[in-house]
Parts: sequence; structure tokens; C-alpha cells
Amino acid sequence: MSDCCLWERVKCSDAIGGHVVDLSLNEVIPYDVLLGDATVSLNLSLLHSFPQLKTLDFSWNGFNHFFDHINGYKSFQRLENLRTLILSYNRLNNSVLPFLSAARSLTTLNLHDNKLEGVFPPNELANMTELKLLNLGYNRFNSSFSVQGLINLSELEVLDLSFNLITDVEACDGLKMTKLKTLDLTANNFSDTAQLKGLENLVELKVLSLAFNNINYTRSIEILKAMSKLQEPRSSTLQ
Repeated sequence: MSDCCLWERVKCSDAIGGHVVDLSLNEVIPYDVLLGDATVSLNLSLLHSFPQLKTLDFSWNGFNHFFDHINGYKSFQRLENLRTLILSYNRLNNSVLPFLSAARSLTTLNLHDNKLEGVFPPNELANMTELKLLNLGYNRFNSSFSVQGLINLSELEVLDLSFNLITDVEACDGLKMTKLKTLDLTANNFSDTAQLKGLENLVELKVLSLAFNNINYTRSIEILKAMSKLQEPRSSTLQ
């Protein structure tokens, strides 16, 4: 019978009696469950009771499946005010991407350390036109990074693709990504600066990490300075 706005992990628009705007539900699944191989599903329809929700943290819960028996893949459309979604350190694979494609209001999406794989960017990201920060580090993307594929993400400023298996950055004649400022490509499968040709499309790039690849560092500085007008490649810090 108590006011949920007074609970831990809950923030409301007003101290008492307001709408829930922030839920921090990280690490709520028991640890013994996380150690097993059981499917841990998240019923997205349970979130529809919070129409004013702006920030949702479901990290460190071992989720590997979403479902909504009523709204299906359109479930996130019911959360029109959601801006930040943190799903890092779960077990999510590509089956969640159709659900995420409906989360068009997001400006921050963190999927760090999950099991996403295949081509980057997935087609399902094309609808997320408001994104400013996208963290996909520690996943399994294993092909070229297509700058062309980001054309709809025109607001994107920070992109973390560290610790994946990406092999090169595809160039695209005439395309300029004007807002991407920070790109983390740490620990991928780059071995030659020719594989970085597509960086010339990122005309506002300021921070770049290529650590733990197999590229000659001195030569990469020379080429990247010429292509992207970087002052100095350096490691980026991404949330």
C-alpha cells in the first residue's frame, strides 16, 4: 500500500504521487539462475504500466528472450517517452532486434556484452533515428562495418563496437556522417589500414580507438590524420 515513488530503484516525476520516470532493475535475477542455462524471459507488457518512463536499466539479469503476447514486436511503441535503455550484460541474441526496432524514441541504447551477431548494423536499427549513443561492445558482429547502413542514424554521436569481429569499414562515395564524433573499434579484426577507408565518411570524428587490432600504429596515425583530420587516435571512454 506504500507509494512506489518512495521505493529504492524507482524515481518519479514528483517526489510523491508522480509518474514513474526511472526504473533501475539491474541484477534482480537471482545469481543461481544466472549460472544455469535456463531461458530468462522479459515480458515487455509489464512495462506498459509506466507510460512516462524515460530511463530503464535491466542490466546484469541474464535475459535471453523478450515477449509480449498482446502487442508483439510493437511493444516498445507503448513507451513513447523512453529515452535510455540499458540491457548490458545479458544473453540477448538477434531475436530481440525486431522488438528494439519499435523503440524509436531512444537516444541511448546499451547492449554491451550480449550475443548479437552477424552484419553490422542490423536492419532493425534503421528505425531508431533519435539515437545519439549506441553501445554494442562485446558482441559477435563479424563482417564489414557499413557506414551506409548508419545513414538513418543521423543523430548518432557515440558508437562502441569494441571487442567484436569486424573486419573492415566500408567506404561509400558521397555519404558523410556529420555527427558521429566517437568511435570505439578496440579489439576487432583489422590488420591493414586499407580496411579503414570508410572512416573518410565520418567527417566529424574526433575520438577513435583501434587498440588491440593488428594494425601498424605509426602508419595508421599517418593515414587516419589524412582521411579524418584526427588530432591523435586515442582510446575513448563510453558508458
